[in-house]
Amino acid sequence: MHANARRSSTAVGLIALLSMALAPAPSRAAGAPLGAETPEKLVERMRKSAEKKDFRELAACLAPEPRKELAQMIWMGATMMIGMATSMGSMAQGMGEAMAGDAKEGEAKKADADKPKVDPKLAALAKRYDDVAHKHGLPGLKDEDSGADPAALFAKIDAVEVVGDFGALLDGIGEATGEAAPAPPVPAGKLEGLKIDGDKASAKLDGEPITFVKIDGRWFIAELPKKPEAPE
Repeated sequence: MHANARRSSTAVGLIALLSMALAPAPSRAAGAPLGAETPEKLVERMRKSAEKKDFRELAACLAPEPRKELAQMIWMGATMMIGMATSMGSMAQGMGEAMAGDAKEGEAKKADADKPKVDPKLAALAKRYDDVAHKHGLPGLKDEDSGADPAALFAKIDAVEVVGDFGALLDGIGEATGEAAPAPPVPAGKLEGLKIDGDKASAKLDGEPITFVKIDGRWFIAELPKKPEAPE
């Protein structure tokens, strides 16, 4: 697992959000424009993306900068989660091999048969990760760390496709570990107090502030609203 992902405390904090992508994300309709005609329609599109657990559609609702940030975060989170899962499998295999090596000659075959094996689902998941990473010009799990800053790596990527592809990868973790997908963290309340000022707008969604920006005639979410923290 390359060092950039391991060092990122931001990615660690986003693992809970990324786990919502345990269901495969369908592809965005070919040629479908990003954003929406109005802030209201944009919120509706965002809600539908959450209902379908469609990360591509969620990314399509975001302005360019937060969209690229989400792509970096989901890549880092997928790297950490998949890298950790496959590393644990390799560790278990190594322990089994050591046990087999210490066994008496008459027991060697039994020890070899009983030793833990790398889960083929995790091995396939690691291969899928590398294929997706290389498709977008990103390093694979075992590629040498180039030391490149994530911002530089993501300078020219298609953020919507990166979010969709790596989100779909997380489904493999669910298949291998039996984890259930939690509800997407998109507020369900009404959009209230919408104020439009030129190419910018603000409102409250489920009581939390949300901001919008208009780019080339289309509205985008400038920053996703945060759910209120539960009282201790």
